[in-house]
Amino acid sequence: MTKVLITGATGNVGTELIKSLQNIDHQLDIYAGVRNSNEDRIKLSGYKVNFSLFDFTDLKTYKTGLDGCEILFLLRPPKISEVEKYFKPIIDTCKENGVIDSQIPYTFLRPAYFMQNLTTILHNDLVNKKRIYLPAGNAKFTLVDVRGGLLLGRQLFDKYKSYLNPKNWLNRQKKTAHNRIEGLPSCN
Repeated sequence: MTKVLITGATGNVGTELIKSLQNIDHQLDIYAGVRNSNEDRIKLSGYKVNFSLFDFTDLKTYKTGLDGCEILFLLRPPKISEVEKYFKPIIDTCKENGVIDSQIPYTFLRPAYFMQNLTTILHNDLVNKKRIYLPAGNAKFTLVDVRGGLLLGRQLFDKYKSYLNPKNWLNRQKKTAHNRIEGLPSCN
C-alpha cells in the first residue's frame, strides 16, 4: 500500500478529503497529520485513517510524519505564510525521506476562496457584526465549495502519476467582491 500523509487533516479541506476517500476503492494507506493526537483522533474517529504527529510549527515532527510516505497532500494552514521558515524544511525533509526527488513532482490545486469559510472562520463576524472584515478592499474573488474541489483531489490520488506538475485552478468563472457575496448564510 502507498502511504499518504495529509497535513491539515482536521481542517475543512483535510476532513472533506479524508471523508471522500472513504467512498472509493484505493490502495492507499491514509495518515492524518495531526498536532493533538487525542483531540484529533476523536474528530476523525468515524473514518478509516491512521494518525501521525505533524505540526507545522515543530520541525522535529516532519521527519517522523514523512517516514515511509510516498504521497504528501500538503495543505497550507491559513495562519502560516512564512515559506522559508516552514515549507522549505518540509520540501527538504521530503527529499531526505525519498518522498520526492530533486525534480519535485507535484500537483498544485489552487482554490480561490472556500465557501465553507463563511460558516467557520467568518461565521462570528457574519452573525454578530453582520459583515466580513478582510483586507481585500474592492478586490473580486471566486468562491469554491471544498467538497467539489476535493472530487478532483480524490481523483488525483487514484491516478496521481498522470497528474504530475500541472496547476489545477479550482475556481468559478464569476468573481464576486466580499461585500457582494450572494446567498450569505442567514444572520438570524
